[in-house]
Amino acid sequence: MKRKVAAIVLSAAMVMASLTGCGGSDSAATTDAAVEETTDDAAAEEDTTEDSAAADGAMTDETWAILQDNYAAMVDAYDAVIELYNADEIEANADIEDVLTQAQDVIEQMGELDSTQVSEADAETLNSAMLDILDALSMMVDTMEVTDDSAAADEAVSEDTWSTLQDNYAAMVDAYNAVTELYSSDEIAADADIEDVLVQAEDVITQMGEIDSESITEADAETLNSAMLDILNALSAVVDGMEIVG
Repeated sequence: MKRKVAAIVLSAAMVMASLTGCGGSDSAATTDAAVEETTDDAAAEEDTTEDSAAADGAMTDETWAILQDNYAAMVDAYDAVIELYNADEIEANADIEDVLTQAQDVIEQMGELDSTQVSEADAETLNSAMLDILDALSMMVDTMEVTDDSAAADEAVSEDTWSTLQDNYAAMVDAYNAVTELYSSDEIAADADIEDVLVQAEDVITQMGEIDSESITEADAETLNSAMLDILNALSAVVDGMEIVG
């Protein structure tokens, strides 16, 4: 269960990074690009409503869509973490509860807003807050202490563990496909480290395709889960480090 949640949080982090990185290196670049695009359109079409909104610093439709997508990713991660934390197998921890409270505050704040109430600057602040919370949630999952997580090394994989393995596998495949598609585009510079991570992911994908629930033990499942989470971390890192050509 813990590893399943870790995969969900990492997947959310990758989605948010790709959304905020579309127009540049961070969310500030995204919002700046949105303002610049609106200004260029206004020059071609004088006296439009969008021109007035851009001049006033109002948030653009593109930035609002990004904010909503990032919010949805953070909520998915929050829901998964709080479900895990409320399970009997996780020990109580004040730091975890503090991060969950911060996430609740941002969720409530977003629930009270609409696109007419948020400026580009406000959107940037909210995006940064959500990314910080997602990082904190990821760290909290890593530090959660499981009260009872024992299984014999030669014991057949349980249905719960097999289900978790399949979910983590699906999350890794989705991340792998997204990174491969992005890396294969003309706008990303060639990079040996990226290609190495993609090869590692391919190896695990091949390995998963050759097993079933009757041919794997609890210990093997744990090893595969760890490998997939390491690859998800690596995929997230290479996305952040991708260089755009030109």
